[in-house]
Amino acid sequence: MDIKRVHSGSPYETRYGFSRAVAVDGRVLVAGTAPVPPEGEPVAATAFDQMKRCTEIAQRAMADLDVGEVTVIRTRMFITDPSDADEI
Repeated sequence: MDIKRVHSGSPYETRYGFSRAVAVDGRVLVAGTAPVPPEGEPVAATAFDQMKRCTEIAQRAMADLDVGEVTVIRTRMFITDPSDADEI
C-alpha cells in the first residue's frame, strides 16, 4: 500500500494522527478545512471569502500530493447561515 501524507503544522497531527491530506493507492482524502489565514492576517469576513480560503488550502494539499482539482469527486460545506449557500 502506497501512502503519502501532507502535513499542515497543526498540533493535532502528532497528538491525534491528523494530516491535511492523505493519498492511498490513487485515492486522495483532504481533511475538513477551516478558513484559517496565514499568520498575521485577519479571518475573512464574508462567507465567500472563507470558502475561497478553504479552497486554497485544499488545492495546496492536492498540489503537494501532485494531483489536480480535476480529480475531485465530492465536496461538502457546513454553513451556519443557510442564506450564505448561494454565495458559497
